[in-house]
Amino acid sequence: MSDSPLNIEFVKRVNPLRYPVLLIDRILSLEPGEHVVALKNFSAGETTFGVSCLELNAPPEPLVIESMVQAAGLTIPRREGKYAFLAALDNVQFETRIQYGDTLITEATRLWSKGPVVNVRAEAKVNGERVISGDITYVYQDLPDATVG
Repeated sequence: MSDSPLNIEFVKRVNPLRYPVLLIDRILSLEPGEHVVALKNFSAGETTFGVSCLELNAPPEPLVIESMVQAAGLTIPRREGKYAFLAALDNVQFETRIQYGDTLITEATRLWSKGPVVNVRAEAKVNGERVISGDITYVYQDLPDATVG
């Protein structure tokens, strides 16, 4: 699938999130249900949680984690009528802090699936240096019924 245009329009088709919480700018390669390499630019011109970057020294760590979780979620096989929710983060380690202007490259591989549970190993790098790594667990749940309400 890496020969397809995996730009922001593709990301918006496969990821239900939108601004300001969509944290993937481009998919560099994708083996659906198995492996993904995704890119996130942390721009000095964007706001974070309603705060100008001029007020922050670097992107907040939860934003870095969320971008990794979103990228890793693309490795989860789609199931009709189901949605995969984040269940756990394990062994998450920051090795260095990123700065505004950095490009974060996240690589994630699905490790195993058992029933409704899926486990993914992910790591993100800037200029080839690992910034963060960890194991991410997702669990499938039924999609909410839009008619209830």
